[in-house]
Amino acid sequence: MRKFVLGSLAFLVATTVTLLGVEVALRFLPVSSLPTVARVTSEQPVFRFSPEQDFVYSKGWNLALANTGKVNNAGFVNDQPYARGDSPLLAVIGDSYVEAFVVSYERTLQAQLAHCVGERGRVYSFAASGAPLSQYLAWAEHATRDFDADALVFVVIANDFDQSLASYKRGPGFHHFERTSDSFELRLIEYEPNPLRWFVYNSALARYLVFNLNIQETLANLPDRVGRLFEGNAPGQAFVGNVPHTASAKRTADSVRAIDLFFEELPSRVNLSPERIVFVIDGMRPALYEPDTLAAAQDSFFAQMREYFAEQASAGSYELIDMQPIFERVHAESGTRFEFKEDAHWNAAAHRLVAERVAQAVVVEDLFGGAVKLCVPAAQKRRIRRRDPGPIHGSRLDSLIEHPGCSGRSTGARTFPPYRWNASHRSHYRDRLVCLWCSLNQVALRFDPSMR
Repeated sequence: MRKFVLGSLAFLVATTVTLLGVEVALRFLPVSSLPTVARVTSEQPVFRFSPEQDFVYSKGWNLALANTGKVNNAGFVNDQPYARGDSPLLAVIGDSYVEAFVVSYERTLQAQLAHCVGERGRVYSFAASGAPLSQYLAWAEHATRDFDADALVFVVIANDFDQSLASYKRGPGFHHFERTSDSFELRLIEYEPNPLRWFVYNSALARYLVFNLNIQETLANLPDRVGRLFEGNAPGQAFVGNVPHTASAKRTADSVRAIDLFFEELPSRVNLSPERIVFVIDGMRPALYEPDTLAAAQDSFFAQMREYFAEQASAGSYELIDMQPIFERVHAESGTRFEFKEDAHWNAAAHRLVAERVAQAVVVEDLFGGAVKLCVPAAQKRRIRRRDPGPIHGSRLDSLIEHPGCSGRSTGARTFPPYRWNASHRSHYRDRLVCLWCSLNQVALRFDPSMR
């Protein structure tokens, strides 16, 4: 019995020391520390993050695509503080593509537009990961009501349609269309912060397990994965955009209904004329990179939704920017890809192209009193000249060398350094460590081309 007790104590001590060692080591690495979400209720129905916080983003076990950013005073990922003003305001609305954790702020669509608009007006973004068309309506109403937005840009991607319906998704804090006795109604799914959130955000090991390894999703899918081991290697589901190639007839019909509901609800939510609203719809990536896969994608679920959405936008006299032909042309000319190897979100090249096209929109020229010529901020030009990514532009290396904390110079609205001490996130050392991690990844890439 004595040996058992001593052995148990030794095991407990060894485990505790090991976990503490891992915790300390991870605190020196760019483990994801995503922004916390504020409480969303009927009294405060707008999904937003807790204001004035910094965050770190990285992906996967190897902390790829490390990046830092901030949440502003209004609770959105944007370096600018939001306020009512007399100057014209363009609101950019979307999901994680606009939120853009994986791209440094000054390289995002909204930041490039804001930089080039300058003193002629303002460009604010309203976005969060997982938001569908139904939630865009809530943010559009918020932007026009609380900030007097004069024009709107909606970024539409492949999973925005069916996920607008509560029967397919119920995102905490989001608005979804829910079926009533004889119709649909836009309803809020309230959100209360989890009491365990404090523990997760104050432990680097817990954040690594939850945000980088997605341990909860892994455990939830474990039975299916085990089942597939016994069934053999079944062919994987092909994807177009970020959704499966095919969808059931019911899901397709429901998605069409979600688009109809969105366009029916939009005029009453924003009180803007169609000439003041622009839609940007994503291309069919990665199918568009190869003629064979692009041909096979023409009958996909996303292709059908793109076509129907474009028809409805045209019928409502809205301006539509289809990124499909633009992405196809640029890829054919230069071989550029518009997402990361580890992540399907837009990379900096995609954000640049979208910003260029939005800058040419009729509503943007009318709003800001003339053409908006997209330009590259001086600090970004210095980085491009000093660290030209060359033939692997658009790859993982491109995302890493452009990290905003690595330049040590002004990057538009944010400056690195001097650093501001933030006791909760220790931003002074965090940004330096992210830069060190980026540098180590660059060295690894030069010796291991397969990582590109």
